[in-house]
Amino acid sequence: LYERLVAGERLHPGIAAWLPERVGLAVEVGAGAGRLTVELAPRCDTLIAVEPAGPMRARLAERVADLDGVEVRDGFFERLPVPDAWADLVVACSAFTRERGHGSDDGLAEMLRACAPGGLVVVIWPDDPAWLVSRGFAHVEFPGEMAVEFASAEDAAELARVFAPGAVG
Repeated sequence: LYERLVAGERLHPGIAAWLPERVGLAVEVGAGAGRLTVELAPRCDTLIAVEPAGPMRARLAERVADLDGVEVRDGFFERLPVPDAWADLVVACSAFTRERGHGSDDGLAEMLRACAPGGLVVVIWPDDPAWLVSRGFAHVEFPGEMAVEFASAEDAAELARVFAPGAVG
């Protein structure tokens, strides 16, 4: 179901253009089923894709099995399975929130711990950009309309009942 949801929620091309063209070591936190992972992998020598949910992690591992340099690991925002100052890029896409267990101060501190000096910590689609700005981050927006495209109205209603129950009347 999650893959069907995010299939229609494409990443803005400006995001990929804004990220570094080449990265030695990268960590993606809350990698899900790999929407960002498959776009990021060709830019990285090594990409550790961290996903706490077992079924999602298994699907992610299947999806990236043919990609060189990608390793899927179990882990959480507050406990990333990499050494201190290891990554040139630490990124989360649609996973970081201020809620404990999905980001918060502890999760942000852990992302910063994993990032090497001079590296980059990126949160794509944060739930509260002002909260990150208040902690020294820049908020970057890309022009254009944001839309989610579904295969049909029935598909949209089914997925909304699961992921956004208040959105369906």
